[in-house]
Amino acid sequence: IVGTLPPPPGVTPNFVNPEYIGHQVVVVNGIFLFLSTVVVVLRMYSRLYITSSAGIEDLINYVIVCKYGLGVHLWNLPLTTFSPYYLRINLASTIIYCLSILFIKLSILLLYLRISPDRKFRTAVYSVIVVVVGYNLGSAFTNVFSCTPIARSWDLSITSGSCINRPIFYFANAGLNIGTDCVMLILPIPMLWNLQMPRRQKAGLIGVFMAGSFVCIVSIIRLKYLFPLLKNPDITWAVVPALVWCTIEIDVGIICACLPTLKPVLRRHFPILLGSS
Repeated sequence: IVGTLPPPPGVTPNFVNPEYIGHQVVVVNGIFLFLSTVVVVLRMYSRLYITSSAGIEDLINYVIVCKYGLGVHLWNLPLTTFSPYYLRINLASTIIYCLSILFIKLSILLLYLRISPDRKFRTAVYSVIVVVVGYNLGSAFTNVFSCTPIARSWDLSITSGSCINRPIFYFANAGLNIGTDCVMLILPIPMLWNLQMPRRQKAGLIGVFMAGSFVCIVSIIRLKYLFPLLKNPDITWAVVPALVWCTIEIDVGIICACLPTLKPVLRRHFPILLGSS
């Protein structure tokens, strides 16, 4: 069996029982997928059975995310497994990641449109929607056509043609994600503060939206773990931490998209948490 990458000096390839850290992705994916599923179910219960006001952003939340199976050193991974199987799955997962981020952000932005008729605010939201749709669809298409010919993305036997610098592309995409996260976090605060409601309730509502700041933090942490991909050829091992934070980013994004709609559930079943207001 030929390994995908020559092992370091003194290391013997192990194709039978290789060292494996992919369980980190499996565990994190399982925990956060469970949490995000619970919150989405509560959101739909709130919209359909309590307020009867489901919107298109609720349907968007059902576009579900990626699953990764990695965590083996490349020298323990047979070349016939790496190409084409791993590379095909990797390409598909990067496309799904871009679309997942798109759907989550669209869900939040469409919710913004539902809560305010202010013309300036809605114009700003529509502008952000254009940017979010543009760069995420652009990223998805860039992933599909990242190599010429396209099959070069997963077939290492093709030596003609060329591919883009993927790590640099991932950094650019991460920067756009962080930028739009910050804009979406700040965008509703002036509008929320001008709402006619008790100050305590208003502050609580702003606090719910500010929970989205955690998504910004997660995106920045994920960016940190992209740096090893620039220098480490052992990508199936080095990419695991970045994928763990990708999973957290997506599922926390789903949770944050649902939080503003859960007040009717709390009011009905846990009124003590909301106080008299």
